Amino acid sequence: MTTEPGTDKEAVFELPLTKVSDKTELPKNIKPISISDSLKIQAAKAREAAAQSELGAINRAQQAYRLENPTFAISNQELQLGRFNDESFDIEIVSGDANRAYATATSKRSDTRSFSGVVTVKDGITNTYICATESASQTPPPINCEP
Repeated sequence: MTTEPGTDKEAVFELPLTKVSDKTELPKNIKPISISDSLKIQAAKAREAAAQSELGAINRAQQAYRLENPTFAISNQELQLGRFNDESFDIEIVSGDANRAYATATSKRSDTRSFSGVVTVKDGITNTYICATESASQTPPPINCEP
C-alpha cells in the first residue's frame, strides 16, 4: 500500500475486472511462466540490448573513420574508443580492411545470444549490420552475416 501525498491516508487502487470465461485450464498451446523466469528473460534481453548498443557505437565509429582513411580501423585506439568493459560479453574489433570491418560481442553466459557488427563499403556507400545468433551461444555470427 502507498499513501496519498501530503496525507496519512492510504491510496486505494481499483482494477475493474470482467469475467470472460468459466474455464479454469489454459489452452494446450499456452505455457505459464513464473515471475522469476520472466525476470531472467528480461535481464538477458537487457544484456543483449547493451551489447548491440556497443556494437552500434563501434559500427558508427568505423563509418566515420573510413570516411577519412583508406581502410577501416583494426583497434579501439584507432577509433579513439575506450576499451569496452562488459561483464556479460567480450567485445572486440576483429578485423578491418578497405572493404569491411568486423566486430564481435561474444557472450560469456549460456543464456544470451552473441552478436557481430559488420560495416561494408561499396562505391563509397557504407552499410552496417548487427547480426545475432539464433539462440543463446558463446560463438558470434560469422563475418559474412547479413540480416
